[in-house]
Amino acid sequence: MNTCNTCKYWGDGFPIQKDKPNTCGMICLDMPNSKDRAFIDADASDDSGLYAKLMTVASFGCLLHEPKLK
Repeated sequence: MNTCNTCKYWGDGFPIQKDKPNTCGMICLDMPNSKDRAFIDADASDDSGLYAKLMTVASFGCLLHEPKLK
């Protein structure tokens, strides 16, 4: 199984820290017009400015995995 720690989209925007969750850049929460990524639709009905992101651990397995470029 391919896991996040070898995926080019994992850790997108944050430094990777040992044994800590990080963001998945493949699962987009706010870019529904992109053609090459998967989506989770999230919505809030207030003006608090909150947002959502998918956080995974390094050993999380994913079918959308793409190897990191060396």
